[in-house]
Amino acid sequence: MALRLPPLKQAQLKTLALACGLPLTGTKGVLIDYLLQACERQAHDKEHSILNKRVLSIDLGLRNLAFSLLHPLDQTSSAEIKKNGYDFRRPPRAQLETWSRFSIVPAQLATPLETKNYDAWSPAKLSQLTFGLVKDQLLTLKPTHILIERQRFRSGSMAAVQEWTLRVNTLEAMMHAVLRTLYEEKLWTGEVLSIPPARVGPFWLSDEGQGEKPVSKKSTKVRNKQAKIDLVGKWLEQEDIKVMEGARSTSRGFMNRWLNNPIELGMDEKLDKLDDLADCLLQGLAWIKWEQNRLVLTSHGPIVLLNQM
Repeated sequence: MALRLPPLKQAQLKTLALACGLPLTGTKGVLIDYLLQACERQAHDKEHSILNKRVLSIDLGLRNLAFSLLHPLDQTSSAEIKKNGYDFRRPPRAQLETWSRFSIVPAQLATPLETKNYDAWSPAKLSQLTFGLVKDQLLTLKPTHILIERQRFRSGSMAAVQEWTLRVNTLEAMMHAVLRTLYEEKLWTGEVLSIPPARVGPFWLSDEGQGEKPVSKKSTKVRNKQAKIDLVGKWLEQEDIKVMEGARSTSRGFMNRWLNNPIELGMDEKLDKLDDLADCLLQGLAWIKWEQNRLVLTSHGPIVLLNQM
């Protein structure tokens, strides 16, 4: 079923683009093209049902690589939409099968200050690490879709490219290359998507802080990081996400840290950084929701999504 859009204002088109995980910049014509192309691609997807997908979401890092494996449970039916309306930001019903964070480099090398042992960061060494990560850890989870967080090229507004940033960029490129090679050799038949983090945060948090006084970029970054952690903590607490056995240990540790429960911390003390875990989960859930929103847009038209404005 082809998508047909009635005359819409620029703000309405941006809302639809936000709901579908698309760029928000451009003229009305550009935004319309984004929406039409996205819905057309999905219509040609042979496995268009989101229920057939196993989504592996990765937040890249050499010291803190986090990933989650999500399996959507169901889609919002037409009857539900007619009865209860539709919230395009409501987290999708999904089960969390795996959730983990670890370092892929030896602890003594996992610091931006380490510059002497150049061989540890040579293409040969890093490619070996990447291949082992993909083949022995990630693909054993049998994902149909792998989401890799798109990496930045610079830190903040600095003109120079930091060495540590360059290393993570290299890891990102190698991971894409390994997965593409395995796909071309028919050793893996899934799909890899590069997800800009700038589309994930605003999707979940765009209503946060409305009407407040302007704050510094640093304060905004810290506030958004905490808001994302709080969002995941709330969903886990309310059991909006079905946590499976393979993710329960991490989920329990996340909640203990989030609730600052000193009695229950114990073996979970290593989970001192919650933002990486939150980011990979939010990225995976956002992509699943974008797919569902595109289906709703195609099936029911834009008004269902725009009713929240």
